[in-house]
This record gives sequence, C-alpha cells and structure tokens, in this order.
Amino acid sequence: YCPLKIRTIAPPPTPPPPGWTLSDCLFFFDSMSGIPTRSKVLALYRALLQNGRMFADYNFREYTIRIVRDDFQKNKDIMDDNKKMQLYEEGLQKLAMVKRQATINRMFASNQVMIDNTVIPKETSNDL
Repeated sequence: YCPLKIRTIAPPPTPPPPGWTLSDCLFFFDSMSGIPTRSKVLALYRALLQNGRMFADYNFREYTIRIVRDDFQKNKDIMDDNKKMQLYEEGLQKLAMVKRQATINRMFASNQVMIDNTVIPKETSNDL
C-alpha cells in the first residue's frame, strides 16, 4: 500500500498540421469519435452548403447545392450505424473536395452569367 497517489503526466497534445483551420480539426476529431450525432450531421450539412455557395460560377454553385440537398434528403432515414459512419466519412471527404474546388473556381473565375446576380461570400477561416 502506498499512501501517495502517483499521477501520470500526459504528453502535450500534438499541434495540428500546417494550414489546418479550427473547423478542419473539429471535423477530423469528430470523425474519430464513433457514430455521428444529429448535431454533427447538421454541422456537416451547413458546412457543405456554405462552401458550395463559395463557387464563383453560377452553374457549379447551383449544382453543388442541389446535390448536397438531394443526398442528405435521400439518406435522412438511414438507421444502420455502419452506414451512418460511412456516409459521414464520405461527407467529410466531399467537404474537403468542395472547399478545394470552390477555391480554385474563385481563382480562375470568368465573367458572371446574366441571370446570376448573387454576391459571392468571402472565404472565412471558421466554417462552422
């Protein structure tokens, strides 16, 4: 019997990779924590829509928003936990892709289409 409690000191947390934003870290650690909750799925949905609105081109922007809405609507009644995890992981990958493509699309934007009178929001570091 030892009257003193031995405390272990945890190693300091490793810093995130260079270029990662807070939302990238949150999504990364959320994806590791098991079955996604409703709030995680809604945050992913909002982030996909928000980043989809960043496209400078009207057709890309509307296509991305339509596909995101259709996919979430189609899969809203999924009950299988493994399928939920798989879809959530795919959603995180699609979010990363939409971020990259929207950035590239804004870099090489052409003139606006006449029917497009929307203002493209500026990119922010916090996507949630």
